[in-house]
Amino acid sequence: MSTDVRAALAKRRLGAPYELLLFAFVVSGLGNWIYRLALPLMVFELTGSALNTAVVYALEYAPLLLLSLPGGVIADRFERRRILVVGDLAATVLAGVLALVVTSGSSSVLLVYLAAFLLACVEPLYYPAFQGMVPDLVRDKDLERANAWMQMGDNVMSLAGPAVAGVLIAAVGYEGAIWADAGTFAVSALAMVAIRTRSKPPAAQGAGTEPVRRDLLREVKDSLVHITRDNRPLLSGAVLFALANLGTWLVQANLVYYLSDYQSMSPALIGVVFAAQGAGAVLGAAVCPWLGRRFAPGRVVIAGTVLAGAGMSC
Repeated sequence: MSTDVRAALAKRRLGAPYELLLFAFVVSGLGNWIYRLALPLMVFELTGSALNTAVVYALEYAPLLLLSLPGGVIADRFERRRILVVGDLAATVLAGVLALVVTSGSSSVLLVYLAAFLLACVEPLYYPAFQGMVPDLVRDKDLERANAWMQMGDNVMSLAGPAVAGVLIAAVGYEGAIWADAGTFAVSALAMVAIRTRSKPPAAQGAGTEPVRRDLLREVKDSLVHITRDNRPLLSGAVLFALANLGTWLVQANLVYYLSDYQSMSPALIGVVFAAQGAGAVLGAAVCPWLGRRFAPGRVVIAGTVLAGAGMSC
């Protein structure tokens, strides 16, 4: 490789701290997909019940509704890198304990439910810190490119994650897949620890730990009041996305049961079906900038929601 090419590549890089963050984001995203696919399939194998399988999805969806707002406030009040490390370590421990339980031969559905709920609680507290940390690690002029890479990583995991999870389950069983799940979160935590850049969010600058903690609940309450009373467009968007996500999760819950019971598909093939949804996300992300330049954002959102509903109906 010539010196000019090396210089050009170095100029395009966004820096080692950001690259570690992106790596951790992708690896933890893979971990999310492993448990999202493994736990419902495991419950279906244990019970053969569509209702019990759907309960897993309900337990994984509830934290997104309950903790997304507190997650954003926490990301603004505490050191984001620490939030990410603690989140990854918590997910590692939860997945590791579940793996031990499954390896021991336990068939307790209640333990799977508990693990599904607690693992899902990590994500809404974790994701806002990821988003907020990007501006801490790159220059303002590189922020658009950094966000684009992060979105691309998310879309790639939506495509590859379910397929990898399905192949893992088929190859090493649920025990091995859940051990691998714990491993992904541990690797993500190590990558976050390796980021040496430390920064506190503006809201925490110059404030003591105790005042920040005391104000946390008040800020969550103020944010909720602002959304519900003072910002109707934001409230409408939040309700719209909550309902759209609920519809998506309902379809996924039914799809797992349909593919397993009616079609007798293996976990690997079910992973491929879910990966097709990721392919749609990648295509949508590619088309969205073109649509955004030609149509009002509200129309794009409404059209996308209608198309999603039509797809679910089909």
